[in-house]
Amino acid sequence: MKLKYYKKRKFGTFVTLLIILSFIIGPILLFGVFSSAVDIQEGDMFPEEGELIYLNVPYLYQGTFYDADAVTFAFSTAQIEFVYDPTAYSPLLYNYPVTSDFTNSESQQPFDETNVTMTNGEYFNTTEMQVDDDIYAGYNYTGIGEYRATYSFTDELDGVINNDIEGLTGFSGTDTNAVVTIVGSQGNHKKVIKVSGDGDNGAQTTIYTESVTQTSGTIEYWTKYIDNGVGTLAFYFYSTANQIMLYSYLDCSNNRYTVQYGNGAGGVTSVHTALASDTWLHVRWEFDSTTDTNSMWLDGVNIFANEEFYNDLDATSFKRIWFRTRNNAGVNAVEYYIDAIGYSWDNDYMIGWNREEYAFFGDYNSTYSFEDDLIGANPSGWVVDEGGGTVNVIGSVGNHKKVVELDDTDGGDNVRITQTFIGGAQTSGIVELWLRSDDVSDYIYLYLYAGGPYVLYMQAVAAGWRVYYGGGWNVLATSADNVWYHIRVYWRDDAGTTKITVWLDGIEIVSDEPAPNNGSITSMAVSSLAGGTNTIYVDAIDYSWSPGYSNGRNRLTENDDILGHYPATHSFPFDNVGEAPEGWDSAAYTVIGSAWQEHRK
Repeated sequence: MKLKYYKKRKFGTFVTLLIILSFIIGPILLFGVFSSAVDIQEGDMFPEEGELIYLNVPYLYQGTFYDADAVTFAFSTAQIEFVYDPTAYSPLLYNYPVTSDFTNSESQQPFDETNVTMTNGEYFNTTEMQVDDDIYAGYNYTGIGEYRATYSFTDELDGVINNDIEGLTGFSGTDTNAVVTIVGSQGNHKKVIKVSGDGDNGAQTTIYTESVTQTSGTIEYWTKYIDNGVGTLAFYFYSTANQIMLYSYLDCSNNRYTVQYGNGAGGVTSVHTALASDTWLHVRWEFDSTTDTNSMWLDGVNIFANEEFYNDLDATSFKRIWFRTRNNAGVNAVEYYIDAIGYSWDNDYMIGWNREEYAFFGDYNSTYSFEDDLIGANPSGWVVDEGGGTVNVIGSVGNHKKVVELDDTDGGDNVRITQTFIGGAQTSGIVELWLRSDDVSDYIYLYLYAGGPYVLYMQAVAAGWRVYYGGGWNVLATSADNVWYHIRVYWRDDAGTTKITVWLDGIEIVSDEPAPNNGSITSMAVSSLAGGTNTIYVDAIDYSWSPGYSNGRNRLTENDDILGHYPATHSFPFDNVGEAPEGWDSAAYTVIGSAWQEHRK
């Protein structure tokens, strides 16, 4: 980051006293308990009076990194001032600590005390301090709501129920009205399992996960409940012999999470942890059947360690999890959510990944990611229409950095960006991009044109995402305000008929349908509604004919390679394990989870 300060001239006695005092109190301020030294690079400097001087000096952190009793982060920053002194070339340094603490607005407890991400809001507020465009995005992001896991459900369609959900193999019970379904979002999590029931008192429903055999390992997942006053969601961890290794449950009646493990005398010890309604809880369970011990963490806090299995069970191996709901009253007694179930023995998953959202950094690999565009300027390479408002590159929104903002403030006109492809007309190809709006009821428009007529006509409206084909509109997925959506469009020529396929957040919603008009694609556009007043955001527009393109590369941030994905023409990040890479010979090539050290897929 860069700090900007102003040079000021001091005269007479004040300058003399200031210079003397600096030699007396300077070391105290620089090296005291609540300060830190800043290296001074000496050298000849001849700034003119009134010039701005830029210093690449980081802010100064103070205080304990995390305090469970007072969740605050204390910061101090130096107000560094160059004092004009005609007898010396080197500046004098003064240190004025900030007088108030910075309060952490992150509600989740840090995973450990050495690695904390601060989110949702300003992380400093200091006189005469400015930030350049390259500030570390991880300090201020909101995330996209997707969590890495063996089963994160990101590729499931909204409304998929019961055994049709990947990873669930059984569904039974006495509550005939119970349903397990995929919903688009809940809280800050996208694509989660919703468990609901409205049966009679005592009715229950059990969901079975896939059967595995593991002598030791780690399982982690997210869960939460809505407080209807009654009902429980139990988590049974079963052995190969169908005996309980651990029993835990969300208790809606008492607003807590309860865990029961062996007490060494053939019984159980119960541990209760308070849990507010409508709050996501991260659960991590480790087991070892060779020692018949297990441990658990809730939101990163160890609840118990190396204790006996339930009722001191002697287990040979783990088999599966049961999720069992129980109604303790009538209608709407049960409403629970589950997300991001991760297994340590899955070679495409690493323990701890599902603690954080998928995207950590805000720059996405693409043909047009707007990283080099100036904030406040029109996007380079695009034709803008600002009849109904403004089109500008802004610093960030959500967890995306350097995005295009289409701010429609005129209910009688629209704003729009258009580009004619530099590579010429494309008979077949792929366009991928991210879109977001603060009010989808006022529409987002996406067009692909073949000269004049459109080949793709896609909208986000209050009813959902819809695409025009087959002579009419087809609503295909839900839409929400202030959510980033990834769109991928593929078109091809089929004996003179242009066919289109569309994916939304990696899920195919249009499959090789005849387009409303035929022809090679020459341009694309994103637009607002002439009668609306919403704000639309666009990021990471990518073309398959661009150098370095690979399938889905703009779904990865530029720093995602630290997790084992490497941007390339063929890096396979979104191809299915066990299948051939897209466009490759299935007889010769197969995608695996990981093969060498830190490389995945």
